[in-house]
Amino acid sequence: TEKEGLVFYLGTINEEEYVGIRLTGPSIGLGDSDGTFQGKPYFTCPAKQGVFCPLKDLKKGSLSRLESLRLQRDHSSLLHEEYLELKAAMLKELDIRLEEKLTEF
Repeated sequence: TEKEGLVFYLGTINEEEYVGIRLTGPSIGLGDSDGTFQGKPYFTCPAKQGVFCPLKDLKKGSLSRLESLRLQRDHSSLLHEEYLELKAAMLKELDIRLEEKLTEF
């Protein structure tokens, strides 16, 4: 089944080249991963929005102008979402450190 998405990981897994893809558009929810493969995390995404594919089996599709624009929008939305998640994690860490400092007094 053909799916569409953005490459979030490219590298070797079990001595074979793999691509980790975060699904976009109509493919969202059709994945089988949250960015982990065989129990090891390679990237982060919601459940069923990621897939891993051996590089040799990957097929690059051609996009219409509309599809290309939609993917650009999805990608910038994902980057913003990741920025917000990182910001929230940093603020939580800062809160923990502040609480530790306050308990020292």
